Amino acid sequence: MPELPEVETMRRGIAGIVGGAIRGVEKLRCPRKPIHVAPRLAAWRRRVIGQRVTAVDRIGKRVVV
Repeated sequence: MPELPEVETMRRGIAGIVGGAIRGVEKLRCPRKPIHVAPRLAAWRRRVIGQRVTAVDRIGKRVVV
């Protein structure tokens, strides 16, 4: 688990994407700890591709886009 200052540095680093359009969605594979995605990835792609990023924030040690 990253430390809080590292998470804040990451949040600030990607804050420049605010206002940009989402061009694609990828699911990264993690064999040690798989992540359940709901809705299904195909449905998620249809919903978000072409939308604009309105904010990048942090809730605890998680970055929210």
